[in-house]
Amino acid sequence: MKYRLQRLCPFVYAIVIAALPGPLLAGGFTAKSSLPTTVSLAKKWVSDAVLSSISSLEVNDDGSAKWWIHSFYSPSTKRHLSITVKPGRVDTTEVRTGFTKPIGGDFLDSDKAMAEAKKNGLKGNDHSMGVNVLGTGPTVYWTVTGGFEKGDVSVTLDAKSGKFIRKDIIPGF
Repeated sequence: MKYRLQRLCPFVYAIVIAALPGPLLAGGFTAKSSLPTTVSLAKKWVSDAVLSSISSLEVNDDGSAKWWIHSFYSPSTKRHLSITVKPGRVDTTEVRTGFTKPIGGDFLDSDKAMAEAKKNGLKGNDHSMGVNVLGTGPTVYWTVTGGFEKGDVSVTLDAKSGKFIRKDIIPGF
C-alpha cells in the first residue's frame, strides 16, 4: 500500500499544480495571472464584457493573494459579473453594482504594484489592493492599503507606469 501511495504522489502534485491559476509566489498568485480564464468566462457571459476591477482584501507581502475578485461590466446590458479566483476554483456571480469603466490589461501586475507601493511609503501588516478607474477616468490606478489600523498607510499608483500618485495615512476606527 505504501508503495502505491509513493507512486501516486507525483501525479497528485501534477494535478494540483495544473489546477492553480498562474504563477505562484509565497502562498498565492498574482492579480493578472488568471486573466485569460476570467476574460474568457466573462465573454461567454456577455460578449461585450469589459474588465473593470481586480481586488483582494487578503494580500501577501509580495503582492500575491490566495484569491482575487475580477469584476466585469457589460455596457450593452448594464450588468455586472464578479469572478472569484482561488487555486483550483473559479466562482462567478452576477452582482447589482460595480465599476463600469474598463481597465484593459495594460497595467502592472500586483507583485510589481506592491513593490512600488513599498518604495513609496506603504505601511501596515494587513494588505489589500485593487486596480480600477477612480473618478471620471480614464487613468487606471492601483490602490495598495497597508491595513486599517491608526497610522497605516495607503498608496495610490498609476497602474500602467507605477508612478506614485498619493499617500494616505489611515486615521483608525
